[in-house]
Formats: sequence, C-alpha cells, structure tokens
Amino acid sequence: MPQKLMDRVFLSVLIAAAVLVGPSLAFLALRLGDAYRVYVNLYTALAAIFATYQCFRVVQRLEGSPSSVVKPWVLTTFGLAAWAVAEIIWLCFIILTGEAPELSVCDILWLSGYLPLAAGLLSLSRPFLDSAKRLGYIKGRLMLLAVLATVYVPLLLLVLWKAATLRSEEMPVFALDATYVVLDTLVVVVSLTAAMVFSGGVAGLSLRLVAGGFFLFSVSDLLYTLAGVYEFAPADIMYALSYAVIAAGLQVYLEHVLPRTG
Repeated sequence: MPQKLMDRVFLSVLIAAAVLVGPSLAFLALRLGDAYRVYVNLYTALAAIFATYQCFRVVQRLEGSPSSVVKPWVLTTFGLAAWAVAEIIWLCFIILTGEAPELSVCDILWLSGYLPLAAGLLSLSRPFLDSAKRLGYIKGRLMLLAVLATVYVPLLLLVLWKAATLRSEEMPVFALDATYVVLDTLVVVVSLTAAMVFSGGVAGLSLRLVAGGFFLFSVSDLLYTLAGVYEFAPADIMYALSYAVIAAGLQVYLEHVLPRTG
C-alpha cells in the first residue's frame, strides 16, 4: 500500500479532528456552552451528510455493475442517510430550544438505520467469506472477538451496575441507550469483518476506516449511557468525529478502489 496514501489519509483525519476539537475546547474554556453545543452538533450533521454523500457517490460509480455488487452500498447509503436526517433534526432541536428531548423522532431514524447498515456491510463481505476462511479468516475473527471482549466487557459491566441503581422512571431512556450500544457493537463486528475480508489492500484500508468510525460510535454511545446525559464532551467529540472517519474511508474507496475513468 503506497505510503503517500497512508500519509494523506492520516493528514485528512488529523485536519478533521483539529477542526472539531480546537473550537470545541475553546468554547468550553470560555464557558460558552450554547456555542459549543451548536458547533459540535453542526459539525456532526455536516459530517453525516458528507459521509452519506460519499457513500451515494460509490453507488453512482458502480452504475452498471451486477446488483450483488451495488446492493451492499445502496443499503449502506440508506442507513447513513437515516442517521444524517436524525443529526439534522437533532441540530434543529439544539438551535431552536437549546436541548434535544430524551426521546424523539431522531431515535426512530437512528434505530431504522442500523439494519440497512449491518445488512449492507455483511453483503459486502459475504461473497468472499469462503475464500477468506481458507486464508486464516477464522483466526482473525477470534482475535477480533478477543479485542472486542477486552474493550466492551468492562464497560458493559459498568452499564449493568448503573442499570441496577436507576429509578424506575429512568429505565425507558436507559433501555434505549443500552439498545444503541448493542446495535453499535453489531455494526462494529460486521464492518470489521468486511475489513478483514479485504485486508492487505486499499479496499481493506478504506473499510478499516469505516469500521473505525463505527467503533468510535460504539464507545461514545457507551460513554453517554454511563454518564446518563446527551452532552458529555469526550463522547461528543468522539461521536462527531465518527462520521468524518467514515467519510475518509469512503473517500479512499472512491479514489483508489473505484477511480473515475475517462
């Protein structure tokens, strides 16, 4: 894999992180809470829109290909689009009222996005699983499960402990938050599976970035669940950056796996 490509990807993610983190920390340091909330959520919505657009461009670039090749990306685009609309509505709540409700139409959109995302990423790797198994995929999957267990088990134990201390009226919101964590983990596993199937090349790099974005989602949702609030700076920044990392992965896929011809 060309080193120049790796350097470009690293630089693009670094710039995206700087654009997010720098102003966010400045607003927090100056105690400009309203400006911080608007900025972080605006960044999140724009990054979600851009990631969706990049995925849609992949679908366009594959025009004329067999449906089995196009379908995974169509499903992934639908999933990201549902999330992008949710982020836009959430931003509108923040701008108009200063905060978002604990339960809203955004939750319906976020939940509806998981199925097409998981189905799309699974469909992307499924045709290659047999050959991947012969190349040591099973060993890689066991390593993946070990890593996920190391990361998630301690956090999930904390979530269960928190659930035991909640009042009954707090349980519906907590149950929803826990559902997000479970669904996040599903998407992380499926996206990492796709990345492992295509490991060793540019496609593998792009899908590792996509998987990395979903991993950031899962950790940020865990942090929100543990904190019991929807505004928590470490989780906010991690969550917003997730979309930028996914967009970077899709950009790599567009430029180097599906380069424009003619």
